[in-house]
Order: sequence, then structure tokens, then C-alpha cells
Amino acid sequence: MSTDKVRPDLEGQRRFAAEWLRAKKNKVVPLRSDLRIENFFPDLGHVSILQRGHEGFIFRLTGSALRGVLKTDPRGHAVDGVEVCRAHRAWTDIVETVISDCVPKSGRDVWADGGVHVWVRLPLSSGRGEVDMVLCYDRVVLPEDKLSDTSIAGARRVGSALERAA
Repeated sequence: MSTDKVRPDLEGQRRFAAEWLRAKKNKVVPLRSDLRIENFFPDLGHVSILQRGHEGFIFRLTGSALRGVLKTDPRGHAVDGVEVCRAHRAWTDIVETVISDCVPKSGRDVWADGGVHVWVRLPLSSGRGEVDMVLCYDRVVLPEDKLSDTSIAGARRVGSALERAA
């Protein structure tokens, strides 16, 4: 399939996963400093980094498009303090699983308003010898821009490739 026919949500997910896999190399997880932001620059608006703190996960970085979806700028705030995040497993249970099991996760959820949330969660280390961060990609596709069956299948393939590489 040519790139011009691939939906931007899926193409962004592919670029994001490819950069994490490149940075991971032979490590259990990559360090945050191993990432080359320029390799997924077109997708930065959909990227966030969560860091485990004493009282849950804190947003350390949040892209501009994601701030619109979350209806706030959550940088420096706890995930459970953001209403949209509390309502969706991708920011709650899934993030905890990614850290505890040290495995990448990806998926798609249909929201109550009909929007489709395409997400990826990747384990990451700040460099203190532990997996303490989650690199996130989130793209919400509005109801009128529903994902095609091809995009859904492609997203599943990206998720499968990440799981095999972990």
C-alpha cells in the first residue's frame, strides 16, 4: 500500500513504533535519551510521556493535539486528575500493565461520542535503572472520519509487531 493512501493516524502509529524499536535495539526498554524526536516529528502533537510518581502517573510531556482531546494542558499533573483519562483504560490499567510487565500495548477504543481512539503505550526508562515512564501515542478520529477496515487491520499489525519485538 502506498503511503499516500495510508491514513495519518496509522502512519503516525507506524513512525512512532519504528522509532521506539530503533531506540530499543537489544535493551529491555530504551532510555528516554535514546529517542530521536525528529524521527516522529510530524506526530509530536499526539505524543505524551507519563512518569510514575509516588501518587500515580504524571504527564511530563503532552503534545498540542492531545491537549485538545484532553481539554486541558495536563503537563505536571496526575493522570487521574484529568477527567478524560479517568474514563479510558488506555490511560489507567493499560499504562500500569506496560510498566509492570515491561511490554508495549496498542489498541483502539470507540468513545461514547462515536470517536475512535487509536493508542500506543511503550515502556521507557528515564535512566535511573528502572522502567518508570510510558511513551504514549494517542489519536482520536472523529465520527465523520471513521477509520477504514484497512486502517484498523494495519493498526493491529503495528501492535502485533511491537508485541513480537518486546
